[in-house]
Amino acid sequence: VKNSLVDYVNTQTNSNIQIRNSKFNLKGELVISDILLSNNNADTILLLETLKTRYLPFISDNQYDTSLKLEGLQVFLNQKNSEVEFKNLQDDVINNLFFDNLSISKSKLFIVNDTIQHKIDINNLNIIQIQKNTNGINFDISIFEGNIDNYSIDQFSGKFKLNDDKVVFENFLLSNENQYLEG
Repeated sequence: VKNSLVDYVNTQTNSNIQIRNSKFNLKGELVISDILLSNNNADTILLLETLKTRYLPFISDNQYDTSLKLEGLQVFLNQKNSEVEFKNLQDDVINNLFFDNLSISKSKLFIVNDTIQHKIDINNLNIIQIQKNTNGINFDISIFEGNIDNYSIDQFSGKFKLNDDKVVFENFLLSNENQYLEG
């Protein structure tokens, strides 16, 4: 699995990937450790400590929900002089989702837009009931704990719907210490 993935990314894309280890554990999960994805200029795009998934493309067992678990993820997004189009998101990401649940822990997201840098620390994030629809995606954020720049978030949850260019966020809860916002 490891060699196939490395060969594919390194020969078929403008990126390079390094994977230190991959194995199947006793729970039937594929575990990939120490992943580094970089572009041809050696700029880090993604640094990931552990990726776990129950999804096995060659074994089908419907008794399990397909899930993806990421630990120690570091993503660097540089939005300078670039535009993100929903069509690319729809074609490249949403149409190729292979999991129903996503769990991210001990991770960081860095977003640079011109001279402003934002940092999101993800202590714990669980996204459940991921469902593709005709024009987008729906999912529930069951919990988010972490920091966005200098703001600490003890708990965040809600229902998210994305259809074409319309975003709907329902039944959310945001709390920090003794303060909360609900809607």
